[in-house]
Amino acid sequence: MQKNTRKSFCWGVDPDLVYRNVDTAKERLLELPVGSLTGKFLVHCMHPDDAAMLRRALASAEPRALTGCTVRYVCPKGTHTVTSLSIKPLRSACGTLLGFEGEEHSIGSVDMHGDFAPIFEEVFAHDFMALCIVNRDGQLLAVNAQYAIIANKPANALVRAHILEAGVPSVEDVDRAFSFLPSGKSISEQEIIWDGKDYVMAMYGLPDACGEIRSICVSLRDISLRKGLERRLEAANRQLEEMNLKDYLTGVFNRRHFDEALQREVARLAREGGEMCIGMVDVDKFKLYNDAYGHLAGDDCLARAAKAMSAALFRPGDELFRYGGEEFAIIMPQTGKKSATMVAERVREAISALHIPHCQSALGHVTISIGVAALDAASALSGHTACEELIRVADKALYAAKNSGRNKVASAACSIAESD
Repeated sequence: MQKNTRKSFCWGVDPDLVYRNVDTAKERLLELPVGSLTGKFLVHCMHPDDAAMLRRALASAEPRALTGCTVRYVCPKGTHTVTSLSIKPLRSACGTLLGFEGEEHSIGSVDMHGDFAPIFEEVFAHDFMALCIVNRDGQLLAVNAQYAIIANKPANALVRAHILEAGVPSVEDVDRAFSFLPSGKSISEQEIIWDGKDYVMAMYGLPDACGEIRSICVSLRDISLRKGLERRLEAANRQLEEMNLKDYLTGVFNRRHFDEALQREVARLAREGGEMCIGMVDVDKFKLYNDAYGHLAGDDCLARAAKAMSAALFRPGDELFRYGGEEFAIIMPQTGKKSATMVAERVREAISALHIPHCQSALGHVTISIGVAALDAASALSGHTACEELIRVADKALYAAKNSGRNKVASAACSIAESD
């Protein structure tokens, strides 16, 4: 294939399609001596089929402008060149046809010298991409081997079959292509999944010598390997991000994520209205538990407690966090103090139901105390101050629960005005 540029060249012809002026670039492209096209017909060196079609289109009583015509030239020295041509009629003030002016650029060139000419059917058939040509009726005019593999049918059974029998492209894709392409719009490549594999699908028009798009070419490039790697990378990044947000021992969200989630929920409360609550949780006499049973047992106790507390949070929006050491926190969006206290009681009972032995506890097993703090939308407008107040009030309620004998829930409401 000869490399060529997209540089355009212009020309003008009279009403009989005889060149009046022509850019020398076209003569060089067609391997003709400079100045030799002047006085010759526009269709000089043009493929006979294309020449006949173009003559018919321009011979009407009211010739119209043609855009994006694809024409072939058979050059004297053996090169076959394909160009894209646009042409418009020139008229006098009274409407008399004076001729035509055109613009053209090369879109392909093949060296036909020697005894062997390229066999384009073989190139098409063995291309690594799946290729097919479809007409306006959705009929497949040509398919290659890769396309037949995707369609899971013999290639000869697909030719003249409707695309519904192949499954790809869809009827909607083809209709969209024929709607967009004749108007000069281009269709962006799109990623599709077909039969469990990923493909990039491209569609482009195949204009004839008059610029009319009677068929389109559809190419499908298999990108399953790349997409598979991308998905694994995304999964690894999500896992890494989750590891950064979760406590390695208990598997619940960590303090960092608590701070972010609390700010987000307070901001949402300020926008949407309502109430929200948080609960501060402390494992009762946990230092004495560690002293009695050892740190490994202490770690196992925290992990079991976190699992039980998470299971007791039934609403998707309620979330458990490890706040630090033996302390946990619960965020309960759109929840009033009464409902949040009921949730806290359920969480407290879930820990008691584990019956984890604790020789230093008056009850003989591990228990928790919870302090609940409630915040309304008006107070949430204070933003960061509201977050701090929620934690302060919940902590105060927690100490009240512990001071009243532990294994208790205490609650209170935030008052930003009082805290100021």
